[in-house]
Amino acid sequence: MRSLTILGSRAARLGAALAMTLAVSIAGPVVATAAARSVPSSTSSCHPSGDDTWQNNHNGRYLEIYQADTDPGNNVDSYTWNCTPTQLWVPVLDGVEYFHFPVQGNGSYDAWSFYNVNAYDHNVLLCLQDPSGTPDVRVYSEPCVYGDQQEFAQYPTSSGYYLMADYGQQICEQYTNSIDWAVEIANNYPNYGSDKCTWH
Repeated sequence: MRSLTILGSRAARLGAALAMTLAVSIAGPVVATAAARSVPSSTSSCHPSGDDTWQNNHNGRYLEIYQADTDPGNNVDSYTWNCTPTQLWVPVLDGVEYFHFPVQGNGSYDAWSFYNVNAYDHNVLLCLQDPSGTPDVRVYSEPCVYGDQQEFAQYPTSSGYYLMADYGQQICEQYTNSIDWAVEIANNYPNYGSDKCTWH
């Protein structure tokens, strides 16, 4: 049995969400006493519940599922704040995992998964997923199973966080064909460790 810690106001409604698509057995979730990062005050009137957001330090845009799609496998991008739930995520603490970080150092870190609020509101539980550790490939959404590809360390920096998958890949924004895609960047690739890979 796995024990997940759910942050954010939607924790009370998690039971219904888990019944939708989860493929793992979960012992009753425990709501953490620590507060999740809240929606910025300038946008809190849109979503007073304070669900989690990820704003990119480089372009100021917010991590979202592209075009608010609720089908599995859709790419993730960053887009100007538009007051929609596709830019909101609920953090799930899936315990402590060992991450291989070539620059920051190997070690045990809190492993976080993030399910999308818009998908949840459409009775689908979709989580942020890394592309199997393949660098320079877009991040996407898949049904939540809280496995390795859906676990990220929130590695703190002086101006925010790196969202890091195992082996040190960071989720970064990459402007391609007029869209700011969220891609996974590895050490020694352009922009690694830059503000394009920093979120708050």
